[in-house]
Amino acid sequence: MKGLPAILYLTLAVLLGSAGEGFALPACTSNQNQYYDNCFGTRTFANGNRYVGEFRNDNFNGQGTKTYADGTIEEGIWKGDKFRYAKKVTLPVIARKSPSPTP
Repeated sequence: MKGLPAILYLTLAVLLGSAGEGFALPACTSNQNQYYDNCFGTRTFANGNRYVGEFRNDNFNGQGTKTYADGTIEEGIWKGDKFRYAKKVTLPVIARKSPSPTP
């Protein structure tokens, strides 16, 4: 009976950990001249711009990052090849000052 909670927690962790894998899009073909639909891939342009992310109907659609030749980066949600809004989940970093040693 003592091991039952541990088994339940382990089972739940495995199920939740594998859930993201089940919803991941398949990789796009490596041939950038092919039609990209419902996949995750990279498209590099002649002008030096590069998009890495989700495609639908051969357009940037979903989560993705576009890096321009000048170094500008747009990261977030795309729809119909247009950048809609930034959406990046990052954990906050809290910097604290160490307490001064007492004399």
